[in-house]
Amino acid sequence: MSGNATAVLATDDARLRAELDRSAAAAGVSLDLVADVDQTMRAWATARVLFVGADRLSEVAARRPPRRDGVHVLCLGAADAGVLRDALRLSAQEVLELPTGSSALADLMAEVVDEGAHGLGWTIGVVGGSGGAGATTLAGALALVAGRRGPSALVDLDRCGPGLTHVLGDEDAPGTDWETFLGRESGEPGGRLGSRSLRAALPQVGGTAVLSWRGHGRASAETAPAELPGSLALEVVSGLQRGHRVVVVDLPRGLEATSAEVVVRCDEVVVVCTSTVSSVLAA
Repeated sequence: MSGNATAVLATDDARLRAELDRSAAAAGVSLDLVADVDQTMRAWATARVLFVGADRLSEVAARRPPRRDGVHVLCLGAADAGVLRDALRLSAQEVLELPTGSSALADLMAEVVDEGAHGLGWTIGVVGGSGGAGATTLAGALALVAGRRGPSALVDLDRCGPGLTHVLGDEDAPGTDWETFLGRESGEPGGRLGSRSLRAALPQVGGTAVLSWRGHGRASAETAPAELPGSLALEVVSGLQRGHRVVVVDLPRGLEATSAEVVVRCDEVVVVCTSTVSSVLAA
């Protein structure tokens, strides 16, 4: 096994390897094969992404390896109860049923390339200590400046705010918004959120991908859309982190359950207030 492999596959199944080989070659990902459970355990701590074939899954799960990110289970056809049980024991991110899951596998390989090029994006949360302090303006400025040096993204979690595309002066930019994702969550068809497909779907303002609300100028929670499900917000922010050097999140002043979960994923949180006694006290 080479020391610089981007992805590792643990399987003895030639058909599984052929499926993964095709996706890896198309994305330009180097792939190493490990044929026994001892090699798999050695790769467990070092592989950026680890694919475990259904034929090796029970042996690997029996070793009780430590929990880690980037573990995916592959099987041919529908996963049976044993595969699903062992995938849970490994805390695998997903079970990909091939060949029906080939599209999701291709998205995953593209994300491996993105993460190798940029790492996980540095994530900055911006929150106003008081109303009118300029937190949304600062969030937009940070994302646009970061976009000059590499892919950046700007996320609007303030559902009572003016809407980031409106603040940036490009509210008619075409692309996906939070309302679209809420529709997906409630039952519209949608696949895995790959970082490349996510960036391509969002409005672009000055080279920065922007995820905002369709409406803007809302003055109160009564006229704002419903709070985002925490799982949806985290899925989207995680997808953006994989494909961007910098992710800036505009946070609401009164942290809701969803935004509070996102805050702990931020590398830095900036609190903005004006130089007045009342603003400092509010902050």
